[in-house]
Amino acid sequence: MLEYKFKKEVALKSRLIKNFNRPFIISEIGNNHNQKFSYLKKMIDHSIKNRCEAVKFQFYKAEDLVSRDDKNYKIFKSNQLNIKWVKKIKDYCTKKKILPFFSIFNHKDVKFLEKYNFFAYKIASSELLNFKLLEEVVKTKKIIFISTGMADELDIIQALNFLNKKGARKVVLLLCYSLYPQNLEQCNLNLIDKWRKLFNDMPVGLSDHTKSIYTPAFAVSKGACVIEKHFTLNNSLKGPDHKTSLNPKNFSKMTELINLSFIANGSSIKKLDPLEKKFGRRNGLYFKNNISKGSYLKIDEIEIRQPRLGLAPSSIEKVVNRMLIKSAKKNEPINLSYF
Repeated sequence: MLEYKFKKEVALKSRLIKNFNRPFIISEIGNNHNQKFSYLKKMIDHSIKNRCEAVKFQFYKAEDLVSRDDKNYKIFKSNQLNIKWVKKIKDYCTKKKILPFFSIFNHKDVKFLEKYNFFAYKIASSELLNFKLLEEVVKTKKIIFISTGMADELDIIQALNFLNKKGARKVVLLLCYSLYPQNLEQCNLNLIDKWRKLFNDMPVGLSDHTKSIYTPAFAVSKGACVIEKHFTLNNSLKGPDHKTSLNPKNFSKMTELINLSFIANGSSIKKLDPLEKKFGRRNGLYFKNNISKGSYLKIDEIEIRQPRLGLAPSSIEKVVNRMLIKSAKKNEPINLSYF
């Protein structure tokens, strides 16, 4: 099997994008600015309020996506980002301290976007096997977010094999389905577990197209370290993505649930909580009498009672007939620091 050399931890200064770490939340503004820069700025501001760390837009020319005689050409053309906005977006986001970046569709556009030193690029699922584009993005040495909608596992493996061969190391794989909207039964979140194992623990996240505020939290419970979600100011606005995006109120609820899910994940090591130690109905070892430093602990000087604040009764052989290196008081729990 091919050895994948993608980093398990993708660093953004002191921030680590890593499975089971605090999720990196991306507000997918996409084309929902409706060609109004005032809308776009409001969306960035709301994204910051909702604890997003990045905002994403789409950078394309309509002819990159469909032919001029395609029925969808006018839709794509009308939603095409104004190229003059790229610098304005970078400047505004820098001022507001949030990271902007773009989905990109043509390898020729990489050179232009590199002028502004964006931290990452998103490869849309339609471009998963666009090897010219992949190669140009690899050369930038930036973070690469890979979307997997419109793809089966063979497509994904081919794309990752290519990136791996070309030396890409900062790659984040995003579970995604190009369904608008997507139903919960179509999410297949078990793939997060599978891909983490299959691709050598590379960072795996979710690009979510459900209308639900809960799906991202479910993904975080499986260790997803990136969440991308479409955002709109108003679901009633005209445009292809507004109806399937979250409005500010629901986006806020979603990020709160993500945070709660992450907190609930906690540690992967089972230890007793301090309150369990203090109040749990479990027996422990205690000193029956005051014992001076240098004395040897006899079995009849040990008492077994609740709660267990020190050693368990099963550890009694570790302390019987051992010399104390410090004095002990009656009723103190016994632990190895006394010996």
